[in-house]
Amino acid sequence: MTYRIEFVKQSAKQLKSLSTEEQQRIKIKIDALADVTRPDGVVKTDW
Repeated sequence: MTYRIEFVKQSAKQLKSLSTEEQQRIKIKIDALADVTRPDGVVKTDW
């Protein structure tokens, strides 16, 4: 199954306000979620 992440306008704006280095670091983490949706140490919650 493939997942897609969509940002609300405010989140996209905040992401764009970060430095290029920070944006790239976050992009790598988000892209990794496509392969492993629940990395080690992450606990599923029902909220």
